[in-house]
Amino acid sequence: MRKILSKIFHWLIKLSILSNTVNYFIVKKYHKLNIENLKGEKIKTPWVCMNKFDIDTSVIYINQVYNDYIENSGLKTENLIGKEILEIGPGENFGVALKFLASGARKVVCVDKFNSLLDNEKQFKVYSNLLSQFTSEERDLLKDVISLNSENFSINENRLRFINNSVEQLVSYFEPQHFDFIISRAVLEHVYKIDEALKTMDVLLKKNGYMLHEVDFRDHGIFTNYNLHPLTMHEINEEKWNVMASNFGAPNRKMMGYYQTFFHKNNYNYDTIIVKLHITDEYLKLKQLSQKDISETLNLWINHRLTKRYWSNFESEMFIGAAFFSAQKQNLINVIP
Repeated sequence: MRKILSKIFHWLIKLSILSNTVNYFIVKKYHKLNIENLKGEKIKTPWVCMNKFDIDTSVIYINQVYNDYIENSGLKTENLIGKEILEIGPGENFGVALKFLASGARKVVCVDKFNSLLDNEKQFKVYSNLLSQFTSEERDLLKDVISLNSENFSINENRLRFINNSVEQLVSYFEPQHFDFIISRAVLEHVYKIDEALKTMDVLLKKNGYMLHEVDFRDHGIFTNYNLHPLTMHEINEEKWNVMASNFGAPNRKMMGYYQTFFHKNNYNYDTIIVKLHITDEYLKLKQLSQKDISETLNLWINHRLTKRYWSNFESEMFIGAAFFSAQKQNLINVIP
């Protein structure tokens, strides 16, 4: 019976029937998940834990993320030597952190409110595969970081540390201006207290240090998994969104300009690279749209469906699905007039 009802439900969605009712049930679903996570002792984010584990895929992703940090920032591996790095949201494993340490970084601290790490057996397989790809020089740099024994591993917390806490709590762990780099990949959009988190990162970053963040502005499947429009999440008012999103890492709905404004106001030199459009390939295929249809489709949606609060401020930004920010904190000198 449940399978039949589910098929009917998805059929109604595909026909775009009762869209407001569908939105209501989706909001209720995530409200329930939000409450469950609030009560739970070990919170996990569904965005990391929804995929099946595959060693090769995990290692390919680790290498891709690391390469994107280097290429999109314009930095060289030489810039990492002896540096201390804060990684926000390591996800399933510490592979990206190991890549930075193998490039000469002195220490990497990983922080995540959601402990979504794989079990030790799966982590071991990932690290074994990853280390086999390193050069002898890179493995030498990791000798006192990670030790692989039989089917287990151990990590030296003096070189690689994991803190299972929210970003804004880090001021109780570290002194101001502690880190040379603060990095994240598809994480900041899940930080509910994003204002406080960015201020904390600014406090912890050294003068002339770098923030490297790729932020995904899409809905992470909350509505698009039901074949609804990619911008549907912006139809939900703030009160309802807070009820359904505050504790399990749903997107905070901050757009590209929000982050650019933060960097501008806090005296960073920054570059922005647009890496995704705010519409999925799956949605294009479903609606039989081509890339040339995107502009018209989004414009119609923005002007007719979204509230004035959104499209008046962020109309042009609604086209952006993800962006990479490379921002260097300026070492300002007070000038006596």
